Amino acid sequence: MNGLLTMEALIEQLGSTDIMIRHDAREQLLQIGTAAVEPLLRSLSASDNYHLREAIISVLAEIGDIRAVDALIQELEHGNLPIRMISAKALGSFDTPEVFSALYEHLLSDAVVVQIWIVESLGKLGDRRAINLLVRVLHATFSPALRCTIMQVLAEFGERAAIPHVALYKDDPDEFVRGIAQNTIQRLIGGTYHE
Repeated sequence: MNGLLTMEALIEQLGSTDIMIRHDAREQLLQIGTAAVEPLLRSLSASDNYHLREAIISVLAEIGDIRAVDALIQELEHGNLPIRMISAKALGSFDTPEVFSALYEHLLSDAVVVQIWIVESLGKLGDRRAINLLVRVLHATFSPALRCTIMQVLAEFGERAAIPHVALYKDDPDEFVRGIAQNTIQRLIGGTYHE
């Protein structure tokens, strides 16, 4: 801790406008590790500074201590969109039933940019229980970016049962969606898809 700064001072520096101060504080907190979790959680609940909250969420995810799960799930309810996005991403570091439940719930109800991070987190966690829900959202969304992210995660899962669902988008009006659909199908079957 450099012997000079208290834990609270390091945490406060995560919200600094100086990138080097933020970086140094982050690195020191990561070196402190699990001993920093409780002070980080207290600061997260007390702070109104969105940039500080985002930085705290990111550090908590990187530390990976299970004590952060409840607070990160609560942050999915935050009114600030970037905080919900970083929380969705952070939850991908925690393989617990509570995390899966929260991610599933928000996948159906949150903004598209948050949904994209939720899908990424489900993919990172390798949660194959999400496949049916991912297919449902694939068909329900109008967002090309969300469709592409879902198809990429289905390909990572190696879920061949998703091929007929993905094939519906091989002629999508969006060029990127078409390309990802073709790529996903090829990854899943190891060649060109023929109906």
